[in-house]
Amino acid sequence: MGEVPEEPITRWQRLLDIDADLAEALGPDGAAHARDRVGVATVELSSGSWVPETLVRDMHAPFGLIVCGGLIVRELDLAGTLTTDLLGPGDIVALGRNGDGLLSTSERWHVSGQATVAILDERILPALHVWPALGSRLIARGARQAARAAEQRAVSQLPRVELRIRALLWHLAERWGRMGPTGVVVPLELTHEALGHLVGARRPTVTLALSELARDGAVVRRDDGAWILRHDSNPSMPAQDGDRPIPVVTVLQDGPHRPLPRPVSTARVDARLLAERVQQIRTLSDRQIARSAEILRRCAATRALTLETRSRVNSRAA
Repeated sequence: MGEVPEEPITRWQRLLDIDADLAEALGPDGAAHARDRVGVATVELSSGSWVPETLVRDMHAPFGLIVCGGLIVRELDLAGTLTTDLLGPGDIVALGRNGDGLLSTSERWHVSGQATVAILDERILPALHVWPALGSRLIARGARQAARAAEQRAVSQLPRVELRIRALLWHLAERWGRMGPTGVVVPLELTHEALGHLVGARRPTVTLALSELARDGAVVRRDDGAWILRHDSNPSMPAQDGDRPIPVVTVLQDGPHRPLPRPVSTARVDARLLAERVQQIRTLSDRQIARSAEILRRCAATRALTLETRSRVNSRAA
């Protein structure tokens, strides 16, 4: 017989102690007054699969969860194709989803490492009435979460998988990244298969794209699973200095690393365009010289005619 999974640990905590963003919404005085009056049940989740509905069986009309810590992965299966969402601190999980839609889908939830969630049920509704700023902050948070989901959908529509991967990692860097001496570090251990689910591509295609990105030094994976993004690898930023790549000295100095990628050329000159430009300058110079010569010739002719006319006038006067 298999081992029976341990029941998750549930505790009652002050919501404002575990969610600094909500405390900030009330300000120092409001948070101090509300801290002891706004409580929620929290559940500590261990690494592995879980089902949100199993956490709320004994709650009072639960309607949502707030991720307070850790990383949670949500997989949606539609017609045998998986898409993936990553949820982190502050994200909201809605409960009571209607399963009577025309499209039949299934959800799977996983915890990477450990995570903590707070359960929102009817017991928090009086606090939302007394302090409406809490409700406003939760609504704004849900709107930002929806905007991030829309951005991830836009990423999955980019034409090349290499471009999708770069865009996705910068999308994730906005929440989880940190600046390093050689680039932006994204400390998320994502397998090639998981990246494929996030960008809408198959694992072999993702592997090929990552190999190309590593050779260019744009995206490198460290031995600890984190990703290093070169500063100029953000596909949404305009290229600088004539679309010339920034030299890569040692992309992999920020911790354990893979073999050093091939150097990137720092100058790309099109000889044909350069020759055409030189010829244009020469043609323009020749035209200017010819025009100047014509002006001088006309001036000389005019001066000669003037002198001749003056001489005739003087002769007649004599």
